[in-house]
Amino acid sequence: MEDLRIITVPLKEVKDKGTVVINKNGINVLIIYDKGNVYACDIRCPHMGYPLSKGTIRDGILICHWHHARFNLNDGGTFDLWADDLTTYETKIVNDKVIVNFKERDVKDHAVKRLRKGIDHDIDLVIAKSIIDLLNNGISLNDLAKEVSIHVLRDHEWNSGLNIFTIILNLLNYDLELEWRILGLLHGIKNVSSQIFERPKVIYPEPLENADNLKNWFREFIEGREVNPARRAIISMRSEDGLDAMIASVTDHFFLDEGHILDHLNKETELLDKIGWDNSRLIFASLISQLANAMRHEEDPKWRIPDDLVSIINSEISKAQDMKIGKERLDQKEMDNLVNCLLQDDPKKPFECVTQTIASNASPKYLALALGLASAYREARFHTQNDFSDWETVHHQFVYSNALYRLFERKESFYLIRGIYHGVGNLYLTRFLNIPPARLPKEKTSRNEEEIIKSLSEAIGSKRIEEASLDVYDYLIREFPEDTLIKTIIRSLFIEDVSFHTAQTVDAGISLFNALKEYDENYVPMIATVRYLSAHSPTNRRSKITVDVAIKLSKGEALYT
Repeated sequence: MEDLRIITVPLKEVKDKGTVVINKNGINVLIIYDKGNVYACDIRCPHMGYPLSKGTIRDGILICHWHHARFNLNDGGTFDLWADDLTTYETKIVNDKVIVNFKERDVKDHAVKRLRKGIDHDIDLVIAKSIIDLLNNGISLNDLAKEVSIHVLRDHEWNSGLNIFTIILNLLNYDLELEWRILGLLHGIKNVSSQIFERPKVIYPEPLENADNLKNWFREFIEGREVNPARRAIISMRSEDGLDAMIASVTDHFFLDEGHILDHLNKETELLDKIGWDNSRLIFASLISQLANAMRHEEDPKWRIPDDLVSIINSEISKAQDMKIGKERLDQKEMDNLVNCLLQDDPKKPFECVTQTIASNASPKYLALALGLASAYREARFHTQNDFSDWETVHHQFVYSNALYRLFERKESFYLIRGIYHGVGNLYLTRFLNIPPARLPKEKTSRNEEEIIKSLSEAIGSKRIEEASLDVYDYLIREFPEDTLIKTIIRSLFIEDVSFHTAQTVDAGISLFNALKEYDENYVPMIATVRYLSAHSPTNRRSKITVDVAIKLSKGEALYT
């Protein structure tokens, strides 16, 4: 019986021809004779599939003629890391015959190693090919999340790429086709790799074996911007204590780094849900440098002049401090009244409304949700006559409010209540960006579901902001299937070159839309989302091209013809 793992070729034939191509198990194997040595490898260049039988061999090095990638024939290692290593096979000569041992390697193990290399060297195509191999071999998204995050954070700090990666994992809860899943994961992982490439490594301290009162010490270290002591404190805490300490420190100051620090913390908790909370020490420690060195907005003059918002907020927080945390849900009228109050052009009234609502035994989770809806209005009503960079101002408010709500879903605490007041303060400061307000759509059309979805996809991809807004309203008000709309928005994100802020916006918009389903105006976060996404599209769509190439290579299709 023929051994499917063995290729046998006369040595004379290989010597005479220099190269021989044999098809085995559907794969073309290139057998090479060079200066008394016999080598065997996959005929396809691992970079983009060019037939290496057309290449040049010199001193045991095989050179591909398409992009001049060079490979060591002994082990397939490349000198040009962007090309990826070549698959080689063991050879030996027995009785004037070349015997090629065509053993198949452990694809999953190889793909994990290749993924790590792609991340470390920031090589998009290597990352994409690794993702395809891992998905085809049954890796779960949670296992992939753990592999990527732990590999990166052993030596590096938390970065915006890890936020994007976590967002992608959230969005992949929706049932997208395989090519879209690959594209989304490439966006997430390549954003991680670009953030760590050639960056100095971080050495994390060992945890203390026995220490008390670490939460108080941790906050003191952060207050003094002492990074290494704070790292050692947080890395020595249990996960629950660590989360409490992080929340307290993030809200000890106002709207840290435009709200990014709170959002980073929320994304860390979401990632821990996927990879396991036994990794919380490393994950929380990775954020300490940013937390300690963040911009504290009570130090920003616009929070004190012309209105001393810092004093107003601190006064209201002191009133709320001794109040019992309520459990009651806000009904439709209460939600409407609170949102309208939060959007008032008054330096005191919005904060007083928060305190009054807390006193009414309302759950602070619903106050955070009201802040989310008010922030969605701020972004949805952002007029395009504003300076383009001010999209980011309303964006930060939108994302912060969603992160705050998500943390309240996890844990209700007084420290997070402080975050509500901080968010309302920033909401007040952004009020001028709604003068004049962009008009929210209120029209229905006679289009069917498919027509609206097609129009929305085209509008987002061609910067037609008002059309995209109308499409979302028209679709939702007529109660077409929500999942179809959400997946269309996700695909519109994935097809572009995903940025930190576009990913955050889509994640926050879908999250708040789902959280507000029991209220009448839950469509507003989705309008805010497509307005922002449309304003920042189209892009070069480089990742889509990379994935198309990687998929063709995985199927054995030729790219060079």
